[in-house]
Amino acid sequence: MPEYNALNERLKKQYEDTLLHDAYREQRTADAVWKAINLFEQFTGKSDFTSFSMEQAKAFKRWLVKQENGKGNY
Repeated sequence: MPEYNALNERLKKQYEDTLLHDAYREQRTADAVWKAINLFEQFTGKSDFTSFSMEQAKAFKRWLVKQENGKGNY
């Protein structure tokens, strides 16, 4: 798995700026979002966000349920 995806990093930073400055969210909200997005990237193997699909989202949700049920750690 690549260490990071440059496109995703730029998009995440833009989103964080939007949360903090345009939407007036607190830093802890941005931190929670960042954690969730990083978890999604872990699941997808750092694939570009531009390849996002509903099937991918559903598979990620199933993966999260398995993690929460003690079948893995994230």
